[in-house]
Amino acid sequence: MRSAPLPVLENGEPASSLVGFKSWLLSPYSEHQYWAQDLMLHLTSDEQNMSYYMATGEMPAVSTLLEAPEIADDELMSGFAEQIVNGEPMPNVPEIDPVFGAMGDAMLFLADGEDADEIMTEAVEQIQQDIDTMN
Repeated sequence: MRSAPLPVLENGEPASSLVGFKSWLLSPYSEHQYWAQDLMLHLTSDEQNMSYYMATGEMPAVSTLLEAPEIADDELMSGFAEQIVNGEPMPNVPEIDPVFGAMGDAMLFLADGEDADEIMTEAVEQIQQDIDTMN
């Protein structure tokens, strides 16, 4: 089975998705700034990113590596790599949690063959309700 990016929308634009990634931060209070920066440079090198990908299957946060044969030729990962180009960075806000909860439930109902319009309408209503409850 080969994965694929999300389909092109009726307006001709590629469908967008949320993209998450991990990053490193160096505390200004670190007593070992040089060594911490050296470690971060090592861990974020192309070689280490590919090594981590090969060990975990977690997509590298380096766009040029998405074209590497290890990813581009992988039937499962290649579609995800293609979709990342059309993605938007995931917002770091508490309101994102209700989206994942409702959409996870919606995907289960859709997989069971239930009506997509009805399920997605209910998911949007649930997301709005949960966010309203948070605020």
